[in-house]
Amino acid sequence: MKLTDLNPRWIGRDGTFTPDASDGGCGVAFDCPGCRKHTIAVHFDKPLDGGRARSTRSWDRTGETFDTLTLTPSILESISNGAGALIECWHGFVTNGEIVTC
Repeated sequence: MKLTDLNPRWIGRDGTFTPDASDGGCGVAFDCPGCRKHTIAVHFDKPLDGGRARSTRSWDRTGETFDTLTLTPSILESISNGAGALIECWHGFVTNGEIVTC
């Protein structure tokens, strides 16, 4: 599956989702590949505009478009099971614009 299949949006300098990277390109948000019911937001260690990371929890990024984006390390998305415990919804990588599930 491609990242572009998951409604990707850039995260701007102010933390909001934007359709392009003109506002800093500080991260990416996309529909969860596991359930497609919620959004995963990932902040970059090196934003596209060369500025500083917005978050202390950030991923290494290479590539500058949704088709070339690679993020490391892996992304682990957990959701609540309704009883106060977290369960894994999706665990995987974005590699050269492809979604790779672990």
